[in-house]
Amino acid sequence: MCLFRNQHKPLVPTKRRQCYKLSELPPAYHCSLVGTCFSMPELQKLIHRFQLGTDDMSEYDQHHALVQVIGRDTQISKYLNKYLNKKYAVALKHYRKITCEKQLLSAWRQDLAQGQYIGAFWATMSHPLAQDPLWYCAHGDIHMLSHQVAQKKFTDVHLIQQLQDENSTLQAHTERLHRQLNKHTQRHTTLEATNQRLLAELDRIKQDNKRLREHPPATPEHKDVAAISVLQNRHQQLYQQYRQAQQTVTEHEQTQQVLQTQNRHIQNECNALENQLQRVLSYQKSYQPANDAQGYKVLYVGGRVSNCAHMRHLVEQENGKFQHHDGGLEENTANLDGLLCHADFIMCPIDCISHDACLKVKKYCKRYAKPFIPLRNSGLSSFSAGLEQGRRRLCAEG
Repeated sequence: MCLFRNQHKPLVPTKRRQCYKLSELPPAYHCSLVGTCFSMPELQKLIHRFQLGTDDMSEYDQHHALVQVIGRDTQISKYLNKYLNKKYAVALKHYRKITCEKQLLSAWRQDLAQGQYIGAFWATMSHPLAQDPLWYCAHGDIHMLSHQVAQKKFTDVHLIQQLQDENSTLQAHTERLHRQLNKHTQRHTTLEATNQRLLAELDRIKQDNKRLREHPPATPEHKDVAAISVLQNRHQQLYQQYRQAQQTVTEHEQTQQVLQTQNRHIQNECNALENQLQRVLSYQKSYQPANDAQGYKVLYVGGRVSNCAHMRHLVEQENGKFQHHDGGLEENTANLDGLLCHADFIMCPIDCISHDACLKVKKYCKRYAKPFIPLRNSGLSSFSAGLEQGRRRLCAEG
């Protein structure tokens, strides 16, 4: 869609009072106007309304068909011109107050920087003061913006794929933990039943022993002594089995608690990862150039350098600022103080950070009451969960 100045003959500057109509603009700018000012659902309705193609046409073919008829079909051009004037009436009203080309260019640049460029593009191109230099400038800005959006979308696709792969891995690990937890629960139930049975038998033997001690036989025979000895031995055996079963039950209860804790951590990471995927998908659908507002500042100490680009991408999508220090593996910990004092909260993966850097970060956060968020590992899911926790703590404190 690249456009060179010599592709069309410049218009002779004239003084106009009315806005340019769509058919009056140079044909070289029709493509950018259609691609920018009409959404794909609107484009499909127009193609169907004017019977310009079939339902199985690609989006590019629909775009191309509408661009081709703008310059030669008067009825369609008039309809599209009225449609754009009605859709962007607010922007047109604002731009009609402009009385010189310099102010017109300044207003266009300002709306472009703020992300409000769609209505402003039509208002600029159709303005009575607009001429070839200004048309060319606005068209060039839209052309380069389309390249930037495409690059951004390509980056988001790779990031979403990586997040989805990691989410699938975590989901599989969660299911495996659930199966182990169910297995231990069933075994714990069996041991509980065995324990209850042994306790009942032990109580019965104790009652028998108590009855024998309280009412000993007047003339015990040899077989009665032997029976008492057998009962006593059985009592000792059952008591030992009871103690072993009780110890086994305790061990399984501890194992069950560990598995439940791991399951909660992984479930939290899965939830945070799902939330992050939704934010990335929503951001990809409604992307507009970011303004100059500044968000939170996060310092990530330690971790793997290969993941930092994706982490930076997650933070900058929310107007945040991401700073990284490797925790002393390659960088000196002397410059860590300068990064710590400018961060709103600090995150450290406990599996990939030097001992000195970790102690220094904890000591600094405790002294200056800054949120310190330890991460289970250096993966994107743990970082996403920690990022969510940091934002909640900032909102609670602010």
